[in-house]
Amino acid sequence: MRVPVVVLCLAVTGCGAVDRADRPATATERAVGEGYLELARAFADGRYEAFCEGLSAESRKVTSRNIFGVEMSCEDWAEENARIFGDEFDRVARSATIESVEVVGDKATIDWTSEYSGGRSGGRVTAKRVDGRWLYTAVTPLS
Repeated sequence: MRVPVVVLCLAVTGCGAVDRADRPATATERAVGEGYLELARAFADGRYEAFCEGLSAESRKVTSRNIFGVEMSCEDWAEENARIFGDEFDRVARSATIESVEVVGDKATIDWTSEYSGGRSGGRVTAKRVDGRWLYTAVTPLS
């Protein structure tokens, strides 16, 4: 069974380095990476309200429909996906590593990897600062 990329990325709960290869991570980069991991932990722990509060308005809109196109709350969407993909979430959570975090102004990019389906896979998550809080937005798979 393949886990949807957005669900897979949000299920990551492990901790890893947030340093870029050419310099140590800034305090803001560390905060963005740790915030993403906290969002993922909220999802993995079943704290769906906290999970949804960490998503941008755009991401919350994406989670307003299930795989059949039925309207649902973000919290219900998260619970449904956790139920469907629970074992994969656990596997991803145990092996997740944040590879890098880059912040430019009010936008950030997080690259991560994790064990998945017998190999190593990963993705890129973007975030934006809204009213002083980092909210997590688009997810793209890494090749």
